[in-house]
Amino acid sequence: MSLFKKILVPVDFSSQSAAVIRYAFSWASADNGSIEVLYVNELTSLPFGSSSYPFGVVTFPELENEINDWAKEEYAKLLSGFTKEEVNRLTLKIMNGKSADTITSHAAENKFDVIIMATHSHNVVEKFFLGSTMERVIRIAQTPVVVLRDPATTPPFPPKRVLATTDFSKESLYIFEPVLSLCEKVKAPVTLLAVDSLEASYLGEFNPDDKKIIDAGFKESGVEAEWVKIRSTDAVEGILDYIQSTKPGLVAMTTHGRSGLSKILLGSTTESIIRQIHIPVLVVRSK
Repeated sequence: MSLFKKILVPVDFSSQSAAVIRYAFSWASADNGSIEVLYVNELTSLPFGSSSYPFGVVTFPELENEINDWAKEEYAKLLSGFTKEEVNRLTLKIMNGKSADTITSHAAENKFDVIIMATHSHNVVEKFFLGSTMERVIRIAQTPVVVLRDPATTPPFPPKRVLATTDFSKESLYIFEPVLSLCEKVKAPVTLLAVDSLEASYLGEFNPDDKKIIDAGFKESGVEAEWVKIRSTDAVEGILDYIQSTKPGLVAMTTHGRSGLSKILLGSTTESIIRQIHIPVLVVRSK
């Protein structure tokens, strides 16, 4: 089975790290697929001035060396849970900078096929002030991202069925190409789910030509694709109910890259789903 050649796994050496790497192995090509374990050191390169760093960056070389040595020690401990063959397919990369920006730029510049990472829960106060590395990664990454809420209990890969969501907008169409490629690789059927409102339609107008192209792509690739349209009080509730009843092995969604005030006011369906299910979510950023 030909899967993915280059996988990036950001870690913080928490208790979830080994499970995320273990899951990443199931995505990697069996012959020459490689996994790069990335640790980003945020503590030793601090900007001063405005957010665009007009005055420069303060560095702390001695502290940087200490943290990097700690990361290498933690990585060595982590490797003890893997076989020699698995260890040979892993490499460690340590970088300095803001976590989300460093992860996404490194993935794009080095042409990784996919980023696989865990999300960490914050309480309301922490989340308001600190935000989430995961949330920023899925908003800005040009590389597809797989997010695991609880790596230790994540369903196995490859999935028996993939669930891809759409609201028929142009932005949501970006999910179909990577889903088609994935399902073709792993020989999994896909359900294409659209959730409409119980009170008034808020789905976009779906161009019939777009649907024909999507259907033709799945048919030519031999991937079984089923369109499902349901109604619910809102998109999140409808998607969650459908996941609960059908239990797919992977959920695929787009994110529109909102940030700042628009994100606070409008929220994010993708992020809401990620934080409420124990199924891995493949996120593709709309262009």
